[in-house]
Amino acid sequence: MKLRNEKAETGHLLSFISKSEQSDNFSLFFPVEGLAQFDTLLEISKGFEKCLEAWPGIYDYRGYSISGYGEMEKTFPEIDANRIFIFEQSEFLSDTAKFIEPFGNALLKRFIEKQKQVFPNIVTGAMAVGSGFYDREDAIKNIWEMLRKGKSILFRAPRRFGKTSLLNHVSRNPADGWRVCFVDLEGGDSSEKFVEKILTAMLARESFDPYLPEHLSGDRIYSKTEGEQLAVLRRERQLIRDNWKQYAEKLFSQMEHLPEDTRFLFILDEISFLIEDMLERTPETEKNISELLNWFYYFRKGLKKIRFVLSGSEHLPTFLSAFRIDGHLDDLEKAHLGLFDTETADEFIFLVLAGQKIVTSKSEIDLIRTLIGKPIPYFLHLFLDAICRTCKEKKSLSSNEIESIYFHHLLGSESKRYFESITKQLDRYQRYGSRTTAGAKSILDKLAQSENPVETKELESIWRQTTGDSERFNIMLDIMQDDFYLSKDRNQHISIDSKLIKDWWLRHGIAGLR
Repeated sequence: MKLRNEKAETGHLLSFISKSEQSDNFSLFFPVEGLAQFDTLLEISKGFEKCLEAWPGIYDYRGYSISGYGEMEKTFPEIDANRIFIFEQSEFLSDTAKFIEPFGNALLKRFIEKQKQVFPNIVTGAMAVGSGFYDREDAIKNIWEMLRKGKSILFRAPRRFGKTSLLNHVSRNPADGWRVCFVDLEGGDSSEKFVEKILTAMLARESFDPYLPEHLSGDRIYSKTEGEQLAVLRRERQLIRDNWKQYAEKLFSQMEHLPEDTRFLFILDEISFLIEDMLERTPETEKNISELLNWFYYFRKGLKKIRFVLSGSEHLPTFLSAFRIDGHLDDLEKAHLGLFDTETADEFIFLVLAGQKIVTSKSEIDLIRTLIGKPIPYFLHLFLDAICRTCKEKKSLSSNEIESIYFHHLLGSESKRYFESITKQLDRYQRYGSRTTAGAKSILDKLAQSENPVETKELESIWRQTTGDSERFNIMLDIMQDDFYLSKDRNQHISIDSKLIKDWWLRHGIAGLR
């Protein structure tokens, strides 16, 4: 997206005049090489005008035919030349229906809400931030509504749904009156590490300087050298080991007793991993987990200014139950992150490809979504990345090309690194028993090779034959629903609900993960 394009002298300008102080005026300029396409452009103009009905009272709309872009400021002085966005995806002009229906509204919505970040970025590794973070407004609104009511939250979602990206977005965009600290608990394996990770996150945020205990005044990690940072953490780590409960209570006490109206939110991401990793340490670990969760429950109940979002996998309660651990989660409001709905997924596919100047029809977008199955955000990013890398020099896609990219690129060896988390998660199942990983693989083998859902009793028989165990089957099935998107129908029959995972397991899992 560019602000000026001096070479494009002719085109059509759609100007949006704000009726609200909260919104800025802006214009879209569609460049063309000659005047022959103006009829098509006028149709697009009418299509956008219809889309504006979704924002009544926010914008007025005007359309202009431009024959001299360089002279536009003189010809139309009411237009802000610094707020003109050049829409270079002119390939869409050859098929107006393809452009306006059904995705014109999505495009205009992105212009109004994002403007310079209209087209989403593809994210295949790190957290989705900026324009790579798409949709999720309802989930974010729901989180803040719960917090304003004084509730702490247990926020759960299956893997690869974008839970961490959403919570990172919340931490970067706090509501008025809130200071937010994002704490990544992955890699922690003890109560002491739990407190240490919270401390490190607080020290790394300048906004928390005024609220740290007095003895930490001046220990701003973000402004120190690496050696100085290690010295501070080494000193505090010993204090935490001496008495982690007392240290944690002191760490939060300054915030809790401030007279001002500021509220504090601590996002404790991946608490599931912390608890699971604690289990691998010592025979006393189950007792230690219970001690941590029990202390944390009674501690947070007494707080007035501080709230928590604990995030983890859907199977967290089942996991705790499997080891007879009381999670003390009853006081937490429950929030879940779901899939993109079909409309949102289609809009996302359209906008990503439009940003790469790749023309797609509704039928081609339907095919992309059909091939991967459930629109799990991470898998959408992976498929679109494969499409964009393969079609660098192309401006359009055929159905055959889309299918070829899916089977030869997304499911090919070049993309295997993106699915490494599957093998890692299977290895983690060893904590439930020495044959548990083998049992999980045998269940996936059966489900991947079956065209129809499989009876639960048949899977249980396969599990017993592989593991020699019957007690943990239901628990592991619940955990696998989270990790591998298994679903159970009304007849208690099980299937893999993600077509991509099923196809990937057929190609790589059955033969390759033994």
